[in-house]
Amino acid sequence: MISPDAATDRPETPPAALERVRGTARIRLVCDGAHTRLAENVQSGSAKARFPRPTDPSCMDVVLLNTAGGLTGGDRI
Repeated sequence: MISPDAATDRPETPPAALERVRGTARIRLVCDGAHTRLAENVQSGSAKARFPRPTDPSCMDVVLLNTAGGLTGGDRI
């Protein structure tokens, strides 16, 4: 026969660890005369950099994306 307190007789299981976002992007642009150019592009995890086609060669746009979709406490980006 199972005692009424059988559910409390079991050891507690630790809570599951939550998945966290980790991402790094290191972008370095340099001015080369009248043009801006990409000198370094390092991306990892959920951090992504995109480079739209420049309309003006003297300036360059960089768009940073988080492919995880959102950020919450404990995330590192």
